Parts: sequence; structure tokens; C-alpha cells
Amino acid sequence: MNEINLSDKNPGPGQLADYLAELLKRFRHFSDPMEPAPGMVSHLVRIKVSARLLTALDRSPGRASEGFVRLGGVLSEWVNYFEASPESFPLHLVSPVQRLADYLEKLLVRRDQGVPAVELDRDAGWRAVLVSFQHAGTPLAVLEDVEDLFDKWGRRWNDENLTPVQEQQLLRRWLSLKIRGDVLFQMDEGPKPWPAGHLVPVHDFPEILLLVDSTFRRDEIRDKLTNRNYRVETPCDPDQALELLAANPAPRVVLCDNMEPTRHLVRLREGLSSLMGVTEIPLVLVVGSTLAGTVDDERARSLGAVAAWREPFDPVDLGRILQCLS
Repeated sequence: MNEINLSDKNPGPGQLADYLAELLKRFRHFSDPMEPAPGMVSHLVRIKVSARLLTALDRSPGRASEGFVRLGGVLSEWVNYFEASPESFPLHLVSPVQRLADYLEKLLVRRDQGVPAVELDRDAGWRAVLVSFQHAGTPLAVLEDVEDLFDKWGRRWNDENLTPVQEQQLLRRWLSLKIRGDVLFQMDEGPKPWPAGHLVPVHDFPEILLLVDSTFRRDEIRDKLTNRNYRVETPCDPDQALELLAANPAPRVVLCDNMEPTRHLVRLREGLSSLMGVTEIPLVLVVGSTLAGTVDDERARSLGAVAAWREPFDPVDLGRILQCLS
């Protein structure tokens, strides 16, 4: 089957129609003695309705109208084929079919709200649906389902229903899965530490650990850094940070404050000194209400940090610190 051109950011309904038409040809070669995939019927019922509406979504001549009509026709063929031979649809298509049904319903609602068809034709969601079908039946599909869950949970997991013991169990389970994934996907190469003396480019997602006492400040800093394509992890306390450091490749830097009574930087430095097998990791003191610049840096060095990073927490200033470290 032809590969999707992943460099095309907006493939549109026409390319989705072509891909699904080609995929439909393969169904007659698929044979499974089991019952039809659970949930497929309800998803295709929704798609059947959307298919009829797509053919009338745009009456004007042009690429957009042609793409919607072709997609509506192909989806009708899918529904008819499933009704005639439901056992021909492999189980791994349930998730992408559901994702397609959800997407088409949202798209049609936007059309009812007055969004022009040409804008819907260029919507970035078409590419996500295409990729979902391409990755079906592979580990990438599993990770897409995980990402969907994370999106539903929001930016942070709501831990109000978890006891402190369950919170720790959740952390340990996540760390265990992450370690197993690192081993699995990196094969026998093992984890790759950051090259000594080399500044990792921003687009390569340098890893940063962020440990600050204030939730507001943590979210503020994390948003600024992730917007600059830094990958940021936010342990809740020094013990959790040490567990992350012991289980994963060393980050470029650890950013932490030293507020009372948590004293993150001092506690983390003490823990690092007794952590076996962990290379020296630079610590940077996060300073809120700043003093004079040199005083902040002197205080940072006295606490065992290499530098101080001050409000307004400009990523460019942090970049200079990282440049000096490398």
C-alpha cells in the first residue's frame, strides 16, 4: 500500500478517500473466524450518516467539493462492504474508525456553524486521521490511544481520588513502563546520554527537570520552555526527582528553587551525592524575587548550583546558561 506523504500537512478529504479506497481492496484478502470487531457497528452507523452529508457539504466546483464527494462515496462503500462481510474488517481498525467518526461529526458541526468548506478542506485534522489508519495494528497506534487519553485527562492528572500510597504506585508504574519502553524501542543500544561537551539543539528536545515549590511558577516556567520545544519533566519533590534521575539518561540540567521548608536544591544535591551510577548533573537555582545579578549567582554557587535563573524566566537566558555548560 502506498505510504502517506507525512510532509503534507494538509492532505484533505481527497487523499483520505484515496487511501481508504485502497485499504478497502485489501479487506477481501483478510479472513478471521472471530465475530466482527466490537464497537465497529456503532462507529460505521455514525459514518454512514456523515457520508451522506459529506456529498452535499460543498456545492461549488473545485478541489474541496470534489474531495468531500469522493470521501462520502468511499465511506458509503465501507459501510456496504461491512454490512455484507463484517468478518473482513480486522480488529485493529476499531480505533481509527472511531477516530474518523468523531472527527467527521465535529467537522459537520463546524460547517453548520458557518465555517467555509474550503477551510474545512484545509483542516489539519485530516492528516491525523490518515496517520491513524496508517499506524493501525502497530505500536504507534497504541501510543496514539495513550495520547488521546492524556488529552482527555487534560494537562494534569486529577489526583483527588488517589491516596498518597496510590500516587506513589502510579509514579512507580509509570517509571517502570517508561524504562521498559526505552529498552524495547532502543533495542540493544541502551539509553543514550547527552554527548559530553555538546550543545543539543532545541529541535532535538533537550531534557530538563523542573523542581519548584509553587504550582503557579512551575506551570509558568514549563509553558515557556515547552513553547520553545524543550522537553520538561516536573517531579513533585526531590525524592521523585532522584528516582527519575536513577532510572533515565541524565538531563541537560535540573532547575530547582530552594524555598523553605522544601529546600529543593540542597536536598537534591545531597541525594545526588549518594546516588550510584549517576554522572554529575548541573543544577540551576530558580530565583523568584531577584537580588542583584551577581548576588544571585554567588548564592547559587554557595548552594552547589552552577548558576541562577531569574524572573521573568526568559528561555533565551536559560539557553545562554546551557551554552556555557557545554
